[in-house]
This record gives sequence, C-alpha cells and structure tokens, in this order.
Amino acid sequence: DLIKECDILHYHGQAVSQGYRDLVMWSGIMGKPVILHHHGSEIRNKDYPKFASHLVKYRYVSTPDLLKFVPDAEWLPNPTNLKDLKYSETNISGPLRIMHAPTNRDIKNTSAVEAAISKVKNDGLNVQFTLVENIKHSDLISQISKHDLIIDWVNPDFGIYGVFSIESMALGRPVICSLTDSLYEKYDIPIISINPANLADKITELYKNRNMLLKIGKASHDFVQKHHNPIESAKIVMERYKAVLD
Repeated sequence: DLIKECDILHYHGQAVSQGYRDLVMWSGIMGKPVILHHHGSEIRNKDYPKFASHLVKYRYVSTPDLLKFVPDAEWLPNPTNLKDLKYSETNISGPLRIMHAPTNRDIKNTSAVEAAISKVKNDGLNVQFTLVENIKHSDLISQISKHDLIIDWVNPDFGIYGVFSIESMALGRPVICSLTDSLYEKYDIPIISINPANLADKITELYKNRNMLLKIGKASHDFVQKHHNPIESAKIVMERYKAVLD
C-alpha cells in the first residue's frame, strides 16, 4: 500500500528480490520512478544487475569507490547528524594526543598505527596515544574531543573514509586516513591521506608544526558542514526528485 501511494521510490541498499527483480513490479508494472541508493557490500565487486540498469531513473552511491560498480551514478556523501558535534580547536601545546578507534583491527590496520606510535616515541616525541574500542557512541564523541589528532584506517585496500572520520572532522579534529586520491580528485578534502609506511614521518611532521593541526581541523569542520550536512544532502535529493517527476 505504501508503494502504491508514493510518487517516487527511493530505495536503499539490497533489493528485496535477488537480481533486483522487484523493479519489474515497481517500475515496469506500477510505473513508479525508482531511485537506487547503494551503500557497499550489496554491490561492491559484483556485476551490476540488468534490471537495475534499465528500470531506474537515477542512482546514488554513498562512497565514491562504488562508482566503478554502479553505472551513471552520483556520489552523495553520507549525511551525518551534526547536531551534537560541537566544533572546538585542537590543543597545540603539551603532548600531542593521538587517538585511534578501530572497529576491526585488521581492516583499520591497527598494527601499523601502533608501530608508528612506538617509533615516534622512541624518537623522543612527547606523544600520548589512546586506543579506543567497544565504547558507547556518546563516549566515543567525548574521547575524540579530548584528542588533537585522529587516526582512522590506514589501509590502502579500501581508500575511503567513513563515519568515524566524518564525526572527528565535524568536531574540528584533523584526521589521518589512507585515501585513494583518484576517488576524491574533484573534492578538496582536508583529510591527511598517507600510506601506512609514511605514518610515523607524518606524525613527526605534525608534531613539529602544531599550527597545521588548527588549520586542518577548521578546514575539516567546514568540509563536513558543506558535504555531510543532512540539510544540504536533502536539498540535493529534493532537486533530483523534482527532475525525475518533470
């Protein structure tokens, strides 16, 4: 009944039927314009279903690495609830406080992070490192604000940034993450993108140039407000709805 009453069907993730055959009913038989919104595992490294190729009006992806798997799609950066993410300047005096919060140590390449921290400490840098795991989201946000530099995943096999990076940036914290630069060449993303082998050198560079953290932190906050703000995302999608219905 809900589908019968709607003007547009904006569908997220995996379709109900294998191969997106339900699109035949929604688009082909019921005549509903369909927008597909892909988010990852349902389409990454898979052939794009023929029904999804021919029976949809538009396609979004939530991360740019998915563009190579979804034909004629647009990257719509993940909207994030920014209401309780209050910007503050990072501290540029005292020890450099670094935080890493892996949900999966292998995927986040935590061993490389720990090795880099060990090296810079052995080199005499006054660094405080916090490894955060298995805590409530509200506590995680509080921890981010108490640190000066955030290290997300340093794993070139993925090359994208996620919600943890977005929330850290919104709070004004510089983020280190391994990005595939070609995916983001149209965007001036202030994330510090590095190869894991260069992590210790980058930490040392930032330690010796603490004012860089202030500049990157502010740019990070501004980037999130522009590209991950739910209101701005909604405006983009509403314009697409209007175009689909014209």
